[in-house]
Order: sequence, then structure tokens, then C-alpha cells
Amino acid sequence: MVTLVVHTDLNCLSVVQFAVDELKVRHVVVVGHYGCGGVKAVLGGRSVGLADHWLRHPEDLRQVHHRRLEELSHEDARADKLSELNVVEQVCHVAQLPTLKAAWARGQAIAVHGLVYGVRDGILRHLGATVEGTVDLREWRRKALLELWRASRATSGLHSHCAQDPVHRSGESCTPHPFAP
Repeated sequence: MVTLVVHTDLNCLSVVQFAVDELKVRHVVVVGHYGCGGVKAVLGGRSVGLADHWLRHPEDLRQVHHRRLEELSHEDARADKLSELNVVEQVCHVAQLPTLKAAWARGQAIAVHGLVYGVRDGILRHLGATVEGTVDLREWRRKALLELWRASRATSGLHSHCAQDPVHRSGESCTPHPFAP
């Protein structure tokens, strides 16, 4: 399970390589979470110190998707959507790793999945963002992003994590899960 995959992070890259090459894992899971303080700092333009170096990645995504993010009516909805966008981008990063490319080239069955954890409700949601082999990642990313934005329009600005919850889809306000931190 990974959240941010940076091509210079040798710790992360070593873990992925060991898992793929030695353990022969069949699934790599990229997991973000709703309510992420780093994402909220990015959206609020706040500095959090040394972690700002890591947050440069979601900041780049915020700049690319700025217009659409601003169209979302709730601050939490913008933060949730940026978390989802980051997961899709990180799935692309994993799929571009030489370790994964080599595994797919030798016929190893391995899939990279993008999920988001709902801190408020404890639900792990699959974003439908899965790469299972060598694909045109530009086209894959385009389709994955279209699906994320289509889901935003369908929920009319509700929190992204509410999209699959019939109570929230009905217009009732989102409340934190009683066991959420």
C-alpha cells in the first residue's frame, strides 16, 4: 500500500521492487484518504514545513485542475476530489516504474489499484482506477480523470465520499462516522 510515489524516493521504490520481484505480489494498492490535512493545506495555501516538499505533487495537481476544483460547492468536496486526483496520478507513477514495466514484460500478473479511505466513515472505496499491464497511460489517465469528474457532476457538489452512500445522495448532510478520528 502506498500513497505518494516519487521517482526519487528510494525507500518507496525499494519496497515496491521487493514486493514485485521477490514476493511476487499480484496487487499494488495506492490508497489516499479523505480529510487529508496535507491536501487541505495545499487548497488553503498553507505551509506545513518540511512536508511542503512532498505536497508539491498535489499542489501541481491543484494547479492543473484549479478551475474544476473551484466549481465544487463545498471545501470538503474540493479536498476529497484532490485526494482522488492524487490517487489516480500515483497509480500512473507506479505503473511507470521500471520494476512494474519489467514485471509486465516478463508476463507477471500484477495490477495497480487506486483506492480512497474514508476517515469519516471507515469505508475503503475503489476509484475504478486499475492498471493491469502495459497501457497507454496518457489515455488511461484521461479516462480515469473523466470518470472522477463525471462522478462529481452526478453528486452535485456533495462530498466525493458520499457518492456511493444513498443517504448522502438524497441530500441529507454528511456527518462524520461516530468512530472516525
